[in-house]
Amino acid sequence: MYDNTLFFASLAEKKKSYLFEKLQIERDSFGLATIHRDLNTDDVLRLNSILSTILVLAEEYKMVFIMPLHPRTNISLKNNLGELHDRLKAADT
Repeated sequence: MYDNTLFFASLAEKKKSYLFEKLQIERDSFGLATIHRDLNTDDVLRLNSILSTILVLAEEYKMVFIMPLHPRTNISLKNNLGELHDRLKAADT
């Protein structure tokens, strides 16, 4: 496991500047949230709570969050929490 961490950390370092430029963000100026475990994504109430909290934090602290969503999470969000999905998309600028 440790060797995988080292390998992927080194790979991420190589791609980091490209991503920062593409997303127009600066180092240490954003939060990264990965929400992919079925325990969190398949339970609509839990997914709503997690994403609503992230939205509140982003608005309250004027903080950018990067959230790569698993297709299953995105589908659940669109199908079950349409209004929240729209708010998140509107915040995506």
